[in-house]
Amino acid sequence: MALGGELSRAQLASLFGRLATALEAGVDIRRVWRREAEGRGGSRLRRQFSRMSEQLAEGQALADALAEMDGLFPEMARQLLIVGEQTGTLPAVLRKLSSHYDHEVRTIRVFRAAIFWPLLQLAAAIAVIGLVIWIPEFIAGPNGAIDILGFGLVGTRGLAIYCGIVAAAVAAVYFLVRSIARDKPWARPILALVRRTPVIGDAIETMALSRLAWALQLALDAGVETRRALRLGISAAKYPPYQAVADQVTTSIRRGEEITTALESADVFPREFLDACDVGERSGRLPETLGQLSEQYEAKAQHRMAAVAVVAGFAVWGLVAVFIIVMIFRLFSFYVGILEDPFSV
Repeated sequence: MALGGELSRAQLASLFGRLATALEAGVDIRRVWRREAEGRGGSRLRRQFSRMSEQLAEGQALADALAEMDGLFPEMARQLLIVGEQTGTLPAVLRKLSSHYDHEVRTIRVFRAAIFWPLLQLAAAIAVIGLVIWIPEFIAGPNGAIDILGFGLVGTRGLAIYCGIVAAAVAAVYFLVRSIARDKPWARPILALVRRTPVIGDAIETMALSRLAWALQLALDAGVETRRALRLGISAAKYPPYQAVADQVTTSIRRGEEITTALESADVFPREFLDACDVGERSGRLPETLGQLSEQYEAKAQHRMAAVAVVAGFAVWGLVAVFIIVMIFRLFSFYVGILEDPFSV
């Protein structure tokens, strides 16, 4: 399961793909959900799908059934599924949602693969330090153990403290990442700092623009009213600077302004994005233009995520190098001390 009780991206891609295939083949939606309730997933997931299947079998609208799914689906997916049902484009919406989440899964896998080896090296360095802390007690016994590294950590007790510190650091990083993903208020300044980092910030905004263009295109294609489509697009972008101007943008649309003018007045969207939207609006082909933009930004995001992975890899290698250098100096100081005063050991 993903953060906040939602299905993971991989689960969403697989589920929406199966639903799209079934509906494109003419299978009734009630039968489709009944099959899902009887099939994959854990007991909690099957219970929720079973409840949804029962509600649809009783004649309840998809919108009402989705509203009772306890946050299982992202807000954007729920809104687009409802619009897809209302406009008769549900199979197409499901297919595009499946493609979108599948792309996100592949992007994340590429990033993880790129940093796997540096992280493995970091784990090995941490393990070596633990061994250096514990081995003196194993060789000389509890009373003869020597603090080789000079950290005040020796033997089994020192190793336990060291492992606790490492575990706390890993837990803190994991908690921070989860808090940023859940948009916790206290974590927003940290995310803002990350966004200002040249390589990482560019990658984050490019991915946000890709999601914005994709969701806006899908919503407009599905016949969603312009203000609602913009809200869905900005929400899908998951980018705080864009989310902060959502009300301003929709207010401009309510006053009768065009989409490009409304976005331009917010003064946060890139010029190239606004220029492309302007061309799309003037030619009457905005959804098609947004689709092309989404593909272009996806390609850019992949390149920039690869660059982020390289930077992250170098950062980890740098951390490993610091560990090694510190250990070398500690060991050097220890042996120099022995040579100068052999009876002090």
